[in-house]
Amino acid sequence: MRFPFGLTRRLMLWLLVFSLIPIIIVGVFASRNFSAQTERQIADVSARTLERASLRLTGLLDEFKSISEYLVLLHTSDTGEHLAFLDAYLHGNTVSDYERLNHSRIFRAATDGFLLSHAYVEGIYLFPEDGSIISNTKSARLTSHVRAADSQWYRNTVEQNGRLYISRSEQFEFLPPGFELLSFSRTIVHPRTKERIGVLLITSKADVFADLLSGLLPDQRIWLTDGSGELLYGDAGGEAPPPIAPDGPQGSRFDRDNDRLLLYRTFSEYDWRLVLSVPL
Repeated sequence: MRFPFGLTRRLMLWLLVFSLIPIIIVGVFASRNFSAQTERQIADVSARTLERASLRLTGLLDEFKSISEYLVLLHTSDTGEHLAFLDAYLHGNTVSDYERLNHSRIFRAATDGFLLSHAYVEGIYLFPEDGSIISNTKSARLTSHVRAADSQWYRNTVEQNGRLYISRSEQFEFLPPGFELLSFSRTIVHPRTKERIGVLLITSKADVFADLLSGLLPDQRIWLTDGSGELLYGDAGGEAPPPIAPDGPQGSRFDRDNDRLLLYRTFSEYDWRLVLSVPL
């Protein structure tokens, strides 16, 4: 029995289609598995990259914390002349010009080593309770007749009750225009009376965080933001990172619109977030 040529062709076509279906199914599943595996590998490598950046940032913050703690200890210890010189500015006491000059000399002697050994530290300032400023800086000259206690960073520092307060890059009133710096500050409290006897401020240029870029590929991006998402540091020309709704102190999500993987890690002590963007 002979089939018409048209029927034979249709049967051959259906046979071809049915034979291709398993190949297509296997190909689709293989492609999906490969894509998922590739995404997992990218996520694993990116997580290690973010971990290294987090360790560098933690080390830097701990270093500033240690410097400030040491300087606070110098001004609250029972030995030496440091405690007496801060006490002199309490309760409206009169401090002579000679005493102020001597106190400035003591302060510079205590902080010169930090300025020389830490390239990113721009200046170290002490604000006694009478509103004066004692400083040791690399380049900036102070603007006179400025009361730091009226500034927001000063009030925020006092509210921290001795903990380190870090403010984003800003123009300080007591510095000439053009000195936009990152600040690390904390209050100094009398060890016995618990009375505040001054505020310590350490300033640094924002590029102190440039080491976060170490190990990144050219098409990867990293940002440091505060808790509200405001940019503190980034390598994308001032561009803010994509919005992230954090689900825990660390995590990741895929930005399908831009075909990128976003990873984040939160530093709860300072309410900061480190965000890494990686192309897929």
